[in-house]
Amino acid sequence: MKSRCTALVFDETPEPQQRANVNEWTYLELFERKVEQRVRELDAKLAQLSRKSDSVSDKLIEICHNDNHLKEALTEQFGTASIGTLDRLDRNEAEMKALAAQGKTIEQRVGELDAKIAQIAVETGSLSEKLIEMHNSIIHVKEALTEQFGSGLDHKLAEMKVFYAEKIESLRTSVTSAVAPVASDSRTHQRVITGYAELKANAIKDGVCVSWSDKVYLRRYLISWGLGFRKEGKIVNAFLHFQLHEGREDDFINWPFTKTLMLSIIHPETRQELHREGQAVLREATRKYLCRPVGGSNEPASFASTRFNSSVLERDGYVKKDQLLLRFEVLL
Repeated sequence: MKSRCTALVFDETPEPQQRANVNEWTYLELFERKVEQRVRELDAKLAQLSRKSDSVSDKLIEICHNDNHLKEALTEQFGTASIGTLDRLDRNEAEMKALAAQGKTIEQRVGELDAKIAQIAVETGSLSEKLIEMHNSIIHVKEALTEQFGSGLDHKLAEMKVFYAEKIESLRTSVTSAVAPVASDSRTHQRVITGYAELKANAIKDGVCVSWSDKVYLRRYLISWGLGFRKEGKIVNAFLHFQLHEGREDDFINWPFTKTLMLSIIHPETRQELHREGQAVLREATRKYLCRPVGGSNEPASFASTRFNSSVLERDGYVKKDQLLLRFEVLL
């Protein structure tokens, strides 16, 4: 650089013929200016190089950061994936072992079922043989009875069949009557009233006529209910009647009886319903109807709020074939 600077300095010096006229200070001034100029140029170059170096350094730092981020991302992704894959492999291995154990259990159960099926087949064959044996025995007994009693055997058997059929039906009726009240521990009871015209005629003649149901358990109360016809002037109206009886559940239910009762008359064809409700309210005058029955039954009661006009029932088709379809319900 020094040689180049010297060359540059001397390139601008006067011609040889003029150098004699230039003193020493002139050379020094020229040299100083050139040096200052070159220093400024070098400073500019150095500043430019410094900026470029800083830019390159920033780029390198950015690349390093990006490389680190990329490594972290790859490590996180593929490292987690590897761990997850290993976990899945472990789970799959455990599931395969469990399935293998279940397969052995199922195979064992199938073997047991095969043995049981074979046993059932043997027992079925034995049972079939026993049935055939019993059938043959019955035939032998019948032949022996025929030989002993002669032609009257068939008549005797027919009589015995009728006799025992009546006994069985009587027993079934008794059991049904004993069990039905307990089995009917619901909130509704439906029945058909027959002889509608006769009931209405008796009401016209006697003033009141009631068709009562059997005793039924409704909400654990033993109740009988009915539809009563009452002559009121020239009109015959129908009302809900009910009566409480001493029952098996009386120790476990609330007394007095203060429930809302609903009577519905159902149209036999359209199934449309007419509803009337009556609220059992305890007062001094109603105690004999609503208190707990002791030693029998309470007095029967009726609700004026459950009035049905009999003429309207007939006109609107609720009466059909001299019958009315009713549903009684004990509400809360």
